[in-house]
Amino acid sequence: MKQSKILINLLFLALLSLSGVFDHEIWTPDEPRDAEISREIFQGRSWTIPTLNLQPHLEKPPLYFWSVASAYTIFGVHAWSARLPSVLFAWGTLFFTFLIARRMFGQQAAWQACLILATTVVFLDVTHKSIVDNALLFFSTATFYWLYTAFRSDRKLWRYLLAYAFTLGAFMSKGLVGVGLPGAAFLVFLFWIRDPREILRAQPWFAVLIVGAGAAAWLETLPPELRNVFLIDNHIRRFTGHDYSGGHIRPFYYYAPAFFYIFAPWILAFISAIPWAFRRDDDLVSKRFLLAWIFTNLILLSLPATKREIYFLPLSPAVAILISAWFERVTARPKWATALLVIFACVILLGFLAVLGAAIYIQNWLGLGIAVGLVAFASYWIHGQNSPQALAISTASFIVAAIFILFPYLDKVKSLAPFCRELPAIDPIPSYLPDETTQAVIPFYTGHYVRAVKSYSEAREASTHKPAYIVVVRKRESKTYIEDLRAWYPYIWVGDESKGDRTMVLLANVPK
Repeated sequence: MKQSKILINLLFLALLSLSGVFDHEIWTPDEPRDAEISREIFQGRSWTIPTLNLQPHLEKPPLYFWSVASAYTIFGVHAWSARLPSVLFAWGTLFFTFLIARRMFGQQAAWQACLILATTVVFLDVTHKSIVDNALLFFSTATFYWLYTAFRSDRKLWRYLLAYAFTLGAFMSKGLVGVGLPGAAFLVFLFWIRDPREILRAQPWFAVLIVGAGAAAWLETLPPELRNVFLIDNHIRRFTGHDYSGGHIRPFYYYAPAFFYIFAPWILAFISAIPWAFRRDDDLVSKRFLLAWIFTNLILLSLPATKREIYFLPLSPAVAILISAWFERVTARPKWATALLVIFACVILLGFLAVLGAAIYIQNWLGLGIAVGLVAFASYWIHGQNSPQALAISTASFIVAAIFILFPYLDKVKSLAPFCRELPAIDPIPSYLPDETTQAVIPFYTGHYVRAVKSYSEAREASTHKPAYIVVVRKRESKTYIEDLRAWYPYIWVGDESKGDRTMVLLANVPK
């Protein structure tokens, strides 16, 4: 592969991973929570018991929070420093994706797989945020790499030991799902290729020792009631949906339609690759490994009652590798597959025109200049390239242009930082029935924690003292309490009416 092509691939991977990391505040729904939990660890709270607004928060183990707290130690507490570990985890994921794809299908397919993965909606969405799923993605991808290389190698043990070590990292990122997804997929793969004896060659007792000992060491640091919260509330109840109040309860078939936009814009290529993936040829073992990775995880993720699109993230490297391999191995494509790729190219072209029009409409001239430059460079570079490379570079250019044009505008709509920074120095800050985001974003930006006001009577009692303040949140999908509390808190001290489906105001019983 030519050195210039490698440099171009690296350039676009860097642009994709770094664009949209440093130019906006933390955005709902997930970033405020994980950024604030990490800040409380950085401030000297317990490194083994994650807390949110000083209360234990045991939805996830602490490994990702440790990484963000370490970034705060080096760079200070900022929205962009909260995202830096996600960037590093994304780079690590791309690295292991490259290694798997190169071992299976060669270097050209490996670079294409990285570009396809980096331009997939679910990967782009999560890796540009400060959320724990980035750590899960990295450790699970590394686990799959070492499982595959151990299976194909004569010297197996040390490779399997590395797989088990990365599995422990996946557990410490997001719990039992980090163990179940790669473990179940690998077992399905071995039975599919009729080689169950590989289970004994993998010496799974070492997996039990490494993962079990590491997980037990952390769980032992938790008080019994918090251990129950982690294991029962956030595993068993999340799985069954019974007595679970965390939301995201979805039907079993939820991921069937979601699959089509989670892996956009490459979903048409993925559909085209499926018939080839089941074809018997020299790549059969590699393809079955990828198919077991994808469909076993799809079934397992469909079983729990709680479902979100970002939970599909661990499947994305396998999807990208399969698409890239299809591009690389199948040159004589059926007419319907070629037609789908033409549609794909037309969609990208229309997307370019849309973002250029958006830049003019919102008068983002810097973004417009960057977009035009990317269009010109991509048009020059893809001339003479094969269609997969041209599609990947064109898609990457479109996405980077869209980020530079739209993110500054979206930040004005989505950011809660201006409201928080206008709050007076009250510690703690009273808030009526505060949700998770309120308890995260206010401490993150002010350093002052939130005191939950849990009833009208408590709010009314507090208003008998002067001055008295209360933060109230109005959501589009839920009841508003702002008007109900105005009898006792008639003055709006800080108001933010421009945040779409979420409005936060600070009411007071004295004029400003």
